[in-house]
Amino acid sequence: EKTLEDLYNLVMENDELYTKRYILKINLAHRFFIKFDMFKCQEDYQPIITMIHANVVSEIIAPFQGVKMASVIRKNINEFLQNI
Repeated sequence: EKTLEDLYNLVMENDELYTKRYILKINLAHRFFIKFDMFKCQEDYQPIITMIHANVVSEIIAPFQGVKMASVIRKNINEFLQNI
């Protein structure tokens, strides 16, 4: 999603049935992808997308394991990558 400044974003929505829905948006136009030539071909994104997906799933399940403020890791990753 090109409107994002961060590498990725996670949004949780509650619907009318109190079901949680998570939306992951990855910014393929982020400077991280532009900086490295290995991301010139679309299929080359898959390993990093898999890692982002793993981070997001970890963030979602962490509160059920007693972790507070698991989103801090995502925020730190995005902040770090802004300065590449």
